[in-house]
Amino acid sequence: MKKCFTFVMLSFGILVANAQQVIYVDANLGNDTLNGLAATVDATTGIGPKKTLNAALSICTSNDIVSVEAGLYPEDVTLNKAVQLVKTGSATVFINAVTITSIGDVFGNLPLDGAFQANTVVVQSGAQLNDGYVLTAVNGNLIAQEGTYNELLIVQKSFILNTLGNVSIASVRMNASGGTLTLAGALKVNSQVELNQPNGGFLELSAFDLRLDPTASITAGNANSFIKTSGTGSLLRAVGSDAVLFPVGNGTSYAPVTIDENGNATELVGVRVREAMNTNSFNPDLPNSVNSFVGLEWTITEGTAGGNNATLRFDYTGNNELNNWASAQNRAVYRNDGTTWIAGANSSVDGSFSSADFTALGGVFSIYSDFPNAIETAGSIGSLALYPNPASANVFIRTESADDLNYEIISIDGKVVSTGVAKSNNGIDISNLNVGMYFVRVFHNEDVAILRFVKN
Repeated sequence: MKKCFTFVMLSFGILVANAQQVIYVDANLGNDTLNGLAATVDATTGIGPKKTLNAALSICTSNDIVSVEAGLYPEDVTLNKAVQLVKTGSATVFINAVTITSIGDVFGNLPLDGAFQANTVVVQSGAQLNDGYVLTAVNGNLIAQEGTYNELLIVQKSFILNTLGNVSIASVRMNASGGTLTLAGALKVNSQVELNQPNGGFLELSAFDLRLDPTASITAGNANSFIKTSGTGSLLRAVGSDAVLFPVGNGTSYAPVTIDENGNATELVGVRVREAMNTNSFNPDLPNSVNSFVGLEWTITEGTAGGNNATLRFDYTGNNELNNWASAQNRAVYRNDGTTWIAGANSSVDGSFSSADFTALGGVFSIYSDFPNAIETAGSIGSLALYPNPASANVFIRTESADDLNYEIISIDGKVVSTGVAKSNNGIDISNLNVGMYFVRVFHNEDVAILRFVKN
């Protein structure tokens, strides 16, 4: 009987030792010499909250609750146990930095996003990336160490995702109310990238690539949610015989590319887009004598050089391309082979997209708008010239016609900024215009001529 009683007492002791307890932390009222087992202080008995998170975690066992009073905790915290975090008070818990080890875990209901905020959170392989996300401050740094994270990361705020080594995640969902997830390291997604969610948001590649597994999918973007290629980083995904969408943009505008290979081969293709517009001159790849315009340039890389023919479709808006200019002689998709622009075959042109066939995917592609050279124009207008160029106060139109000529001055983004009637060698006041390049559209009967000048 005695032995049985002893066994029961030992068992009860084990149960008590493993029972869940609450450890309290308060940066203002607490003291690390207190026992951490109460929210109120009784200094005589040593009862009360800890002052620092590290002191509280040092006495925790797995499954304990850490109740943290809102405030500033200027410490580097190591989370190497499974604990439940609870915030008290109406403000935020601000922490300098947090490292979640491979055995660390925030279990139970995750804290509300924004309740805990650390400038830098490091997540080691084996831990949950979502735990690090909820602890990362707005515009803070979340560092993922090498490993595979089999979870859906729902992005609801702006932050920087740093990846160390080979990092992959199951899925990413952008739902950030205009916020941006910025990659500061390469990332592979194994299942899905979800854009165009109710609150939108952007995934910015900067100098690093986002690679999709061959079986992964990506939803179409829109103006409020797309993959920004603001640097050398590309969106990488497999392209085969079916049309594949790359929902990219140049940082300000959605400008997706759809690639449809005319073959059965499958290869890894990368796409990024940048703004090529130069307000002081036309595209530098073009001869100076060509009166043409290039707004965006899509850089496309392919796993196997040459090979399959493909149809490429480029979507754009009037913010990037002069797609509302009736005076444009053509708007074809071109490929930059070295320094020479080469036209694609079977070009299709619309007000919001252009497509064409190409013999290879690698190179720089663009929408090429060719305008008539207005220096020498046939018809009733006669020979025209505009001078000086550049100009700061006035420009003059020289014409052989004795008639007055109606004109419009159009900014590089297609807006009419001035209209009037010009007489030969009479000045047109441009002193109020912003610095940059402008077009002058001159009308006479059925004839139209385009001149250009730079305001300095």
